Amino acid sequence: MLQTAEEIAELYDWRSSQGDSTKDYERFAVADIALLVEQIDIRTARVCDAGCGNGIHLQALIAAGARYPVGVDLSEVSLCTLLERDLGASAILLHADLTTWGVGPVFDAVICSLPPISLSGGQTLEEVVCALRSITRPLGYILLKLFDAERATSITGTYSVVYDGSRTQKVSTVSIAPESGALMISQYCADNPKDIYHEQIALPARNDVLREAMSQGVEATSVEQPAELPGTRTYLLRIPD
Repeated sequence: MLQTAEEIAELYDWRSSQGDSTKDYERFAVADIALLVEQIDIRTARVCDAGCGNGIHLQALIAAGARYPVGVDLSEVSLCTLLERDLGASAILLHADLTTWGVGPVFDAVICSLPPISLSGGQTLEEVVCALRSITRPLGYILLKLFDAERATSITGTYSVVYDGSRTQKVSTVSIAPESGALMISQYCADNPKDIYHEQIALPARNDVLREAMSQGVEATSVEQPAELPGTRTYLLRIPD
């Protein structure tokens, strides 16, 4: 189970160093941004992609007309990759820990897709919601995408994939730990099985997320997306005035 920002950064640095592709996920990101466009004027809003990773949501934001969205990530390798792809010309990229960032409520909308939520310690659901709330303005929106307890079984199994732009074939095993209910992900390079990472992510149920948002005074709804990333659920949170 990931406990610290350093552990999370190390894991995502490893993933980014292997190469990746956004082509298989573009339609999911486009659907997410379309949801935000229904709520705010994306052309004038201040928007943050918290945990921007491979930049797929930043690309969709820019394509929708957002002016200089802010991408924040713990992984320096991910951010360097985005700079190499010239995303830095159309977005502001920052290396920071969302849970300790402390910038205040400056964004009209915040996107957070698949944060590594821990069962206890590390980044819990409570801490993630609190951190996102702290940087979002009154009447602003948070689009939060999480692996979901009811849907995660659909993505269990072993996958062998060569991503466009990857340096090597990747092998991933996804399972659910019976004792904890956490989503367990193991991934390694096919040409070097000893170079492997393991990740365990909590699987909150829909009612758990809605209850946590309510406890922090945030209006929340579960949204059925026309294109939804398998195994996940999307939530739209609105900060009260």
